[in-house]
Amino acid sequence: MLTSVLICGILALVLYVLKIEENFIVSGLSVAVALVFFSTNVNTKKFVENREQIAAIESDLAMAAHIQLGALPAVENALVGFPQVKVYASIKPAKEVGGDFYDFFQIDKTHICFVIADVSGKGVPAALFMMTVKTMIKDHASMTLSTARVFTEVNRFLCENNPEDMFVTAWIGVLDTETGVMKCTNAGHCSPCFAKKDGSFEFLKLRHGIFLAGFEETRYKESEIRFENGDCLFLYTDGLTEAHNELNELYGEQRLLDKINSMDGRGAALFVRQVEDDVARFSEGTDPFDDVTIMTIKWKE
Repeated sequence: MLTSVLICGILALVLYVLKIEENFIVSGLSVAVALVFFSTNVNTKKFVENREQIAAIESDLAMAAHIQLGALPAVENALVGFPQVKVYASIKPAKEVGGDFYDFFQIDKTHICFVIADVSGKGVPAALFMMTVKTMIKDHASMTLSTARVFTEVNRFLCENNPEDMFVTAWIGVLDTETGVMKCTNAGHCSPCFAKKDGSFEFLKLRHGIFLAGFEETRYKESEIRFENGDCLFLYTDGLTEAHNELNELYGEQRLLDKINSMDGRGAALFVRQVEDDVARFSEGTDPFDDVTIMTIKWKE
């Protein structure tokens, strides 16, 4: 619109300075008005088309986010066949869709698999890669109780079929619900926090492997966690500890430990929400940096 007004004004000024005859002035101004009308219509049409395109993209992203979150297991009444195990999980994407995910599912009558992962990148590409990784891990975990074998096979396949050179950090655990023993494998993911019933949360310094989709020949190893009554495992993605405030300070591992050790009700929904609220207060005034995903696993009291 501003361009159209300028065109009209400049033409009128030129005609006045050159002292063009009145008929020519009228004709010139008519042309200028026509140009204004044409330019305005063109700009309005482009504006409407752009708005429609943006609305369509926003609608597609909203649908994609709905599909993505719908692919994650519901935490309400989860694992009802295993009263000795309590699980809760939450995910807060930094954008409409993201690369984080959590998963838990029954493998057989006595074993449950738990997964948490963080795909490199953001937005739609990360979300698509995330769905691929999630599906592959579940498919392989349904065929073996070895977490090391699951990640070794998934990594090999991802390295063969990864034209965008994306990667994913991930943690997997398979819990024997009769013995309370969990076999687990860490592929470059954040160290979980573990607390005995009457103890404090501490970081589990178990062996790590490299992230998935890194090197085809990687062979992963297993570690072991033994659950007893009241024990709780706290899993998360690095969007939590790497959240930053307006001073560019990180939330950090120590702040996380201090927070989860200051609260009661370990493993419950309120417990997780309080951590999320603390991170939100810390990073208030900044744009979301990364997806934040949390999962807790608690053995019966």
